[in-house]
Amino acid sequence: MFDELIKGSGKMSQLSKESHSVLFEPYQNITGILICDYNSIDLKRKLRNATKKFFDTHDNLLKQANSKNIAIYTCLDINPVIPIFKNT
Repeated sequence: MFDELIKGSGKMSQLSKESHSVLFEPYQNITGILICDYNSIDLKRKLRNATKKFFDTHDNLLKQANSKNIAIYTCLDINPVIPIFKNT
């Protein structure tokens, strides 16, 4: 669904409705999605970093699935990217 949404809107990077935003960050055939109460350059940067780190953490599985054009039927651990969004 999100692939079609992104393809249909060109290079869309966010949707905004009232006080909520949905940010999209495509990277290496995956898309990081962040639903937030407000939109900021800092959140966009964190989403970009988190999407890249998620890909780097799971790159073997993601590249293998992409090369065989198959879906991944397992849960991938997002714990390595959570600290990126915590306030420092």
